[in-house]
Amino acid sequence: MGRTIGMKRFDSDVDIALLFRYTILIAIACFFFSTMRDGHSWGGDFAQYIAHAKNLSVGNPYDETGYIYNPANPVIGPRAYPPIFPLSLSLTYKVFGLDLDIFKIQMVLIFLASLVVTAKLFSRFLDDSSIAVYLIVTGFTPVFWQFKDNISSEFLFLLFWYITFYIADLWYRHRIVIYSNSVHAILLGVFIYLSYGTRTVGIVLLPSIIVFEFLATGQLKRFGIIAFLAAIGLIVLEKLLLPHSGAGY
Repeated sequence: MGRTIGMKRFDSDVDIALLFRYTILIAIACFFFSTMRDGHSWGGDFAQYIAHAKNLSVGNPYDETGYIYNPANPVIGPRAYPPIFPLSLSLTYKVFGLDLDIFKIQMVLIFLASLVVTAKLFSRFLDDSSIAVYLIVTGFTPVFWQFKDNISSEFLFLLFWYITFYIADLWYRHRIVIYSNSVHAILLGVFIYLSYGTRTVGIVLLPSIIVFEFLATGQLKRFGIIAFLAAIGLIVLEKLLLPHSGAGY
């Protein structure tokens, strides 16, 4: 039986550490937003993502993007991309229309959110100074800085991937649950699906649950079964609603 997450009082040292942490995040945000480039690099992935988003926002069939799938060269792209990233873009498209700059702002915000989540997860293993170094090194890494000008699913996948790890870590390492064991297990399954529904490589998280269960308890228990079934159920639902999603690679 795990313990539930509750509120706790922070001391002044923790307050200072948190203040410094968020100061770094604000500095990263200012740097990213102030150096955004116009336009977009050549390539079709971002265009297909936006076409999916447009279809979702106006009610057109999801996979009618104009992309002509070539089964002889499937590495170029699938018949249709997984729906979660286009769904996140569709909300932006609904409000702002086809505006690449707004989409890029969304990419930066998602990246910043992933830094918050990873800092929270890694703070269980690192001290405050190490977390600050992590945020500075990762936030100002040239690869991530250059990637901010791409409308692509990697940042959202990164966010969901590490939320999944955080939820799993709460239970398997610390026996902490959100609300209840069943709710926590369902949340884990939902974020496994969201990772998969953003990039199909997220499917590797499904067998990981079984591995976690056997490493932690030596057998597959109720928690792992609920998480597994929740993820599988959402994956099956996606395939029923969007049979071409992620297919063709």
